[in-house]
Amino acid sequence: MIVHRLYTAIVRPIFLYGNIVWWPSLEKNCNLRILHKIQRSAELCISGALPTTATEALNTILDLQPLDLLAKSWASATALRLRKAAAWLTGSTGHSNILSKHTSLPRNTDYVPPIVNFERRYKIFIPTRTDWDNIPHQFENAVNIYTDGSKLNSQTGGGVFSPELDIKVSFRPPDHCSVFQAEVMAIQEAMTHLGTPVHHDIDIFIFSDSQAALRTLDSYTTNSKTISECRNSPNEMATHLRINLISRSCKQIDEEESA
Repeated sequence: MIVHRLYTAIVRPIFLYGNIVWWPSLEKNCNLRILHKIQRSAELCISGALPTTATEALNTILDLQPLDLLAKSWASATALRLRKAAAWLTGSTGHSNILSKHTSLPRNTDYVPPIVNFERRYKIFIPTRTDWDNIPHQFENAVNIYTDGSKLNSQTGGGVFSPELDIKVSFRPPDHCSVFQAEVMAIQEAMTHLGTPVHHDIDIFIFSDSQAALRTLDSYTTNSKTISECRNSPNEMATHLRINLISRSCKQIDEEESA
């Protein structure tokens, strides 16, 4: 819905701007009532519900987190990024103790200060839907590797398969990883199986069903440690191999193999 998108993408970030500084004020009920009233008004406009509709029901139906909880979540994420960039000092009072309230937060995160890398020795192909029919799911006289990452029931996993290398590997990233991170880690895992001297001066085709992962690997800047390491791996392998990363629907591959 357009109104829902406008609220979450424009209005809500304006309300919560600078929450890393003023989040302690959310402990006061007078401020909570104002925030709840603002979001409730937006929810009624989005849904067209009756004014008597319960706020909790509107939050659930529209998948909107209460603003006070969202503000604290965003403040924690901001503090984590600043800590990783050595620009944050945790205190015992005020806004600087946001991280001390979350004992389950990981000490090490994937965030790093932006890294610029213009070296690109590998090739990335992201075909359109009309071009998919003209791209084989397996190239002859080459090494074909298929990667995938997924998340189910709050558990993250990834896999790598290659008939030429005779590998079928599954691995478990930390469960706090996203599906996107699992997809990138699967590509990096595939690179570890190309380090033997047997593989030299041949074409390597790595298939991934994540366009987002490939587009990120094709960009020049990143603030992710995982992505930075994944970029370095194909660049190193490309000194003696021809690395090609291809976006391909795994569903389409399964359909062709079944046929």
